[in-house]
Amino acid sequence: PDERDRVSAAKPVNIEAYELYAQARRHWSQRSPEGFRRAAELFTRSLEIDPNFALGHAGLADTYYSQAEYYVIPSAEALRLSRDEAEKAIALDPVLGEPYATLAMIGMAQNWNWNAAEASLLKAIEFSPNYATAHFWYGGNYLSGAGLHSRAVDEYSLAYQLDPASPIIASGYALALARAGHGGVAPTHHPPP
Repeated sequence: PDERDRVSAAKPVNIEAYELYAQARRHWSQRSPEGFRRAAELFTRSLEIDPNFALGHAGLADTYYSQAEYYVIPSAEALRLSRDEAEKAIALDPVLGEPYATLAMIGMAQNWNWNAAEASLLKAIEFSPNYATAHFWYGGNYLSGAGLHSRAVDEYSLAYQLDPASPIIASGYALALARAGHGGVAPTHHPPP
């Protein structure tokens, strides 16, 4: 019933705004200053076409967060902008998972509140189970950080299955395998308990 309600409440998406969003995500996944600049430009253009496009705000939130993480712009400013965009996305679409993942990462960066971060990441995965970055951040930033390397491998495996073209996800998955003692040999995927 919850899924039926979500599907029936789905809002129409402007295809031009969505195409710009998809292009922006490719640039964002490069994790470079130029990639972030181009991603922000494309996300902004998507929002000029449709100011109520929640994914566009979520994409900008991720871009600002990543610019803080990679020291592209001052952290305090980037995290404030990221939080603002994530909150706009949630206000427009409260069951969109992407902004919850971003808020989890901001919370970890600012206050190291691991319990709240896990709750937000799990909400992100529940609402947007195909959002590879939520699995990536849950595996890499939460589970690995907590020393739960075997479970981290499972989340990285899911992220990699969802987005095998992402260089950051592929390298994170390889690192998770090494940390879990797999020596680069991928285990058979088993969902986390």
